[in-house]
Amino acid sequence: MQQQVNVVKTINETDAKVWQLISAINGLERWFSIITQCDVQGAGIGAVRTLELKGGAKMIDTVIEINQQQQCFRYVRTEMPFPVTDYHGTVMVRKIDAQKTEITWLAEYVVADAQQAAMYTLISDTLTEGLNGLAQELAGEVL
Repeated sequence: MQQQVNVVKTINETDAKVWQLISAINGLERWFSIITQCDVQGAGIGAVRTLELKGGAKMIDTVIEINQQQQCFRYVRTEMPFPVTDYHGTVMVRKIDAQKTEITWLAEYVVADAQQAAMYTLISDTLTEGLNGLAQELAGEVL
């Protein structure tokens, strides 16, 4: 069944600084406790991001869009150790005012009915942690 998770966070930082980190593609190991290493091969659209997870599993993302003007980053997850398929992620950055920015992280995926609740919670909690980690990094806090 098609499902989606949408996590939104407002932070006190310029949209330019937020977008700079998001559009760089890498650095996810600084925002997510589950990720131990983030390696990127290539640049821009078509770049492949390999995320090593605690316990040795990995996830692989392919970048499908980096829209500088709209501050929108999209990727497709081609490998993951969780029971979901057709995973697409979108991260959007929106300026609220000179020092306030809204970040929206949307995950869309297919999951078996029996796994819906568990996967929704896992993905929602993980994306929330990632946005909180990104905000901490931008605030200069040591993670």
